[in-house]
Amino acid sequence: MEDSPGTARTAERLTSSATPPRSSLRRNFLLTTWLAFALLYGGAISAQWLFLREQALDDVKEHALALTEALRMELGEKVNLSAFLSRLGEPASYQVFNRVVLNKVGTLGLLKVKIFDQDSSIIYATDPELRGIHVQDDEVTEALHGEIGQGLITSDVYTRKYGQPTEQTMTETYVPLADTSGGRAKFVLEAYHDFAGPRAHFRRNAFLNGAVLTVLVALALGLISWVYYRARKLESEVASLTTLLPICAHCKKIRVEHADRPNQWVPVEQYFALIDSVDFSHTVCDECLALHYPPRPAGSQP
Repeated sequence: MEDSPGTARTAERLTSSATPPRSSLRRNFLLTTWLAFALLYGGAISAQWLFLREQALDDVKEHALALTEALRMELGEKVNLSAFLSRLGEPASYQVFNRVVLNKVGTLGLLKVKIFDQDSSIIYATDPELRGIHVQDDEVTEALHGEIGQGLITSDVYTRKYGQPTEQTMTETYVPLADTSGGRAKFVLEAYHDFAGPRAHFRRNAFLNGAVLTVLVALALGLISWVYYRARKLESEVASLTTLLPICAHCKKIRVEHADRPNQWVPVEQYFALIDSVDFSHTVCDECLALHYPPRPAGSQP
C-alpha cells in the first residue's frame, strides 16, 4: 500500500514530539542567570570603583594645583617663589611658609603637604619630623621632569616609605613647583587627600547596588522559572496529546488526518512501519492457538 502524505506528516510529528528539543540555556537557566548577575554586578562595581578613584585623584590634583597657585600669589608678591623656597633653610622663611601652607591646607581640605628639592629630599613637610628625609621615589623623579603624578597610597606603603605610621588610605599628587631650568623643575609639591570619604561612599553604593540587583535577579529568576516550567508542562501535555492515536474499536485501524482530503484509516502494521520502520511478523498467541486450533481428539481423522 502506498504511503500517504498525511501518514508521513503524522509520523514526523509523533517522532519529533517524542523527544522535545532542550537547549543548554533552558537546561541551565539558573546557572546562566546567576552568571549574568555576577557579570552585571562585577561590571557595575568595577566601573563605579574606577569612577570614584578617578574622581578622588582629580580632587587632590585640583586642590594641590590650587595650593600651588595660592603660594605663588601670596608669596610671589614679595619675592620669586623659587627663590623663597630656596631659603626654606632659614627659620624665618620656614615659619612664614609654614603659616601660609597650614592656612591653605585647612581651606582646601588637604591632609599633608611636602616639598621636595631636586635631590628628592624633603625640605618642607606639614609633619616636621619628615623634614630632611631623602626619598627614592619614581613619582618625585617624574615630577622633577615636569610630569604631574597621581595615585593611591595605603597606610602600609606610607609607613614603609616615610617611617611614620598612619591609619589612612590617601590619594596623593605630585606637582612640579616653581620655574623650570633646563627642562627640570626645581621643586616638587606633594599633597595628600583623605580617601576615607570616597571609599565609604563606594561601599555604601556597592551595597545598595548589590541589594537592588539581587532583588531584580530574584524577580527575574521567579519569572523565568514560572515560564520555563510552564513551557515544559505544556510541551509534556502536547506530546501526550499528540501521541494519542485514534484507533477503530472493531478493526483496530488507525485514523490518519489530512488537511486537503478526507481522513484515511490504515492498518496498525502499516502505520507503525511508516513511523518507526517496524516490520511485523505474524504468528499466533497461545490463547488464539487454543481457540482457533484446538487439539484434535485421539483417533479423529485430519
